[in-house]
Amino acid sequence: MDRRIPPVPGVGQWNIVIDADGNKLEPSIVITKSSDKLLGKYTVAEGTVVDATNLRIRENYLEFHMETTIQGRVIKADYSGRPYGNLIKGKIQYDLDGNEGEIEFSAKRQATEK
Repeated sequence: MDRRIPPVPGVGQWNIVIDADGNKLEPSIVITKSSDKLLGKYTVAEGTVVDATNLRIRENYLEFHMETTIQGRVIKADYSGRPYGNLIKGKIQYDLDGNEGEIEFSAKRQATEK
């Protein structure tokens, strides 16, 4: 019988995969909990780390916003995905230098070391 305490929904390091028209992007986010608030650090594939904002679980969906500038291009993204254990699947509403759209993403929670 497995007696491990189930992880707090959303908390942990999530390795994200985005297929942007054949260009595979692999950012990540580390989500922690402080009191009753979720906090997040989002790492873009190039190593840029920004704070994730508006981080919350609402109606069983993990949601957050990230915004940064990479290679002179402003990127804004609103993530919304449904966690299933250590997996998340969802959509990103994005704005890349004024070009808006929606794209799917998946994420896998990195195993914690014992």
